Amino acid sequence: MIQEQIVADLKKALEKLGISGVEPVLEHPAQESHGDYATNVAMVVFGRQKYATPIELAKAIVDAYPEVDYLSKIEVASPGFINLWLKTDYLSKQLEEVLKEKKNYGRPATSD
Repeated sequence: MIQEQIVADLKKALEKLGISGVEPVLEHPAQESHGDYATNVAMVVFGRQKYATPIELAKAIVDAYPEVDYLSKIEVASPGFINLWLKTDYLSKQLEEVLKEKKNYGRPATSD
């Protein structure tokens, strides 16, 4: 699922910055203008890092985020949130998959 992929990619970005042992948490922002997903991981780990502010750390995380094909935008918001927007074509492909798989969507494949 996309949430797991975003968390994995956030971990990659953190590791590029020398930050490990962190499990980023994603939330759906209450306001659509704040993206499809948001994380406060920069504020959570800020105190243990060399950055002057949580916003500075959040910007470094965004800069280190791997190049991906599922995001249309990723940005930093005060006081150190990272907001992420999914691409419309990614969402369309997921909808097609849901319609195709129906009640089996998201379930692990069973082996015979």
